[in-house]
Amino acid sequence: MPKKKINYLPAFSGVIELKDYGYHYTESDKTRHTALNAAIKDYGLIPVLRHLNLAANKQHTDKPKVVLRDDVNWLSSKNKLSRSKRSNKISRRSKKSKKTTKKSKKSKKSKKSRRSKK
Repeated sequence: MPKKKINYLPAFSGVIELKDYGYHYTESDKTRHTALNAAIKDYGLIPVLRHLNLAANKQHTDKPKVVLRDDVNWLSSKNKLSRSKRSNKISRRSKKSKKTTKKSKKSKKSKKSRRSKK
């Protein structure tokens, strides 16, 4: 019988060091969020979110894991908010384009009715 392969979590890339930005799980929410925002400015949202998620998955004790999970959820909600702002802009554009197509159809009908009257 072949041995079962054990899945290990990947190692940290070493590129992102959140402690350089003042991040530590024992700090207050405001301090941690400020540090995460600074890291996002340098690396982008997705790499920081992945790094934080990996750090949460590697924790064996409950307290750091809970704090890191809360920060992952905070970053995810921040990403959802930025997506919803973009989707609102897109939906407004699509509504405007629908209105313009309706006007053009009306104008074509009015031209046809003018021609038939002559």
